[in-house]
Formats: sequence, C-alpha cells, structure tokens
Amino acid sequence: MRRRTPLVLICAALLAACSSGPSVELGEGSMERLDSSPLSEFYTSVYGEVTLTQDEEAVQQRSRQLREADLTAECMAAQGFSDYVPWFPGMGLTATTPEEDPSLDPLERATQWGYGVFTSTAPIVENPDAYIDPNQAVMQQMSDAERSAFWRALVEGDGSGPGANGRLDQADGCVPWASEEVNEIDPRWERGASAFSDPRFAELDRAIQDISTTVAESTALADANRAWSDCMGQDGYDYASPEAAEAHFTILGGEIESRTSDEAKAVAADEIATAVSDQQCRSDTNYDETVQQITWNAEQQILDLYADDITALLGAIQAN
Repeated sequence: MRRRTPLVLICAALLAACSSGPSVELGEGSMERLDSSPLSEFYTSVYGEVTLTQDEEAVQQRSRQLREADLTAECMAAQGFSDYVPWFPGMGLTATTPEEDPSLDPLERATQWGYGVFTSTAPIVENPDAYIDPNQAVMQQMSDAERSAFWRALVEGDGSGPGANGRLDQADGCVPWASEEVNEIDPRWERGASAFSDPRFAELDRAIQDISTTVAESTALADANRAWSDCMGQDGYDYASPEAAEAHFTILGGEIESRTSDEAKAVAADEIATAVSDQQCRSDTNYDETVQQITWNAEQQILDLYADDITALLGAIQAN
C-alpha cells in the first residue's frame, strides 16, 4: 500500500484545530484550540473523580477484581472454608480480547484484527482453565449439607442484611461483602449525583447528554468526514465516515454463520485491509485529533451557556 503526504484538507475547514488561524463554525458556536476536555474537568469538580481512558479503566477494573477475589477468600477462611481459592472468570488471562490488548497501537490492532468482526469470533484463551472455578472440585467432594453451608457463606449470607451503619459484613455473604468493600462509592460522587438530580439542573443535564448529537450534526464533523472519505477513496474505498466503514462489517458479521469458511476468510481479509486504510487515513487527516477538538469545543459551549447553573450546582455540592 502506498504512503501519502499528510493531507491538509482538514485544516482548510478547521484552522483553529490545526493552527492559530481564525475560528470556524461549530453549529452556532466557534472552534478554538483546547488542551483538555472541559466536560471531564467539570465532572471532576462535581464528582471528585477524573475520567479514565479505556486502557486505564481496564487496568483499574482488573485490579478491583483481584482485590475482590482476595477479600472473598479471606472471608471464606474466616467462615471456616480455608480451602477456598481466590478466583473470578478469566483470572489467569492477561487479555481476553484483541481490543483489550494494551500492547497494540491502533494501526497494529487494525493490521492484526481489523474491526474484530470476522477476524476474531471468540476471546483469546491463553489458558482454557481460566474460566473454570477451581473451587468446583472442592464442592464436589462435599456432602449436601456442607455444600449448602459453603454456598450460603459465599453468596447468600445469614439473611440479616446491612447493619446499623448501612454496610454489609462477612456474615451477609463473602462475595457481596467483598464487592461492597472494593467498590465503595466515593461520598463525593454521592454528593455530586444528589445535587445533579435537582430539577433545577435538568436542562443542563439534557444539554450535556445532547453533546454527541451536536457534534454529529456539526459542519465541522462533516468536513472532517469528507477529508477522511477522500483519503479512503485513494485506496478504492467508498465510505462516508469511519463509523460507516466499521458498521459495514458489523452488519456482515450478523450473517457470519451463513457463510462458508472461505467466504468468511475473504471478508476477514477485506476487513483488515479496510481497517488499516481507516487508521492510516485517520492519521493522515488528523481525524481523531480533529474530532476530539470538535467535541471539546461543543462541551465548552455548553458549559459557557450554562455557567450560572454550574455555579449554582457547585454551590449546592459544597453546601452538602
């Protein structure tokens, strides 16, 4: 596949996203260069938390699962089941799907897996036993009464429910207790959620939820898609947007069971080739960076428009 000189079409439409030139229209607002997501900063102020990337969230989720498994084992030992083995489905795997492999950059992922439709119909299984609970073998050796006690200690508890402090303890079931311990809700988040549920801020909430629609209908995104589509056309593809390219194979994926092996392999090869061109054109047209700027500007416009509501919202949070 040929390499091309990076296109500058996107800058003609979005000078502010690529240089210090004049701003362009984004719906009724304007484009400017932003260094971070205003909405992310807003949510940090409201909920006291920072938005994580997909990879960071995956790492954090796995850490929580490991901690929860360890706490469950400690709890089971305290309930008299010292042979319980810490476990959760897929515990022994480093990556269960191609999309979760943090070692691949977008182009590498596209080269190996395309969009993950015809190229991978099942998770990567490094160890088939990773999905088998090692405690099953122990349970099979138990009497019915022992197995019932084991299950009650693990999941059901003694039925007493939360204590006076509103929290579970180990007697309420080791899995529920461990889950609550690991996934305890930050009180800052609770205060933010409570304040945001006030009807006074319903319009602000709706406006934030509608940002994706604002971006999708913007002339700036249309220009970005056009530049990307023109780039793809140089490789012989006729797609209006990256979403359209991926959706094409997703739809075909619904028919995968009706295809012969050779047909599926041919579609998989086309999927990979398309995904590779997609990633190259994203890079050549600065597509992802541009869409990010469009989104951030749409976010900033909402926050500017509802500045008074935001001040009142933050005040309500501080009052609590």
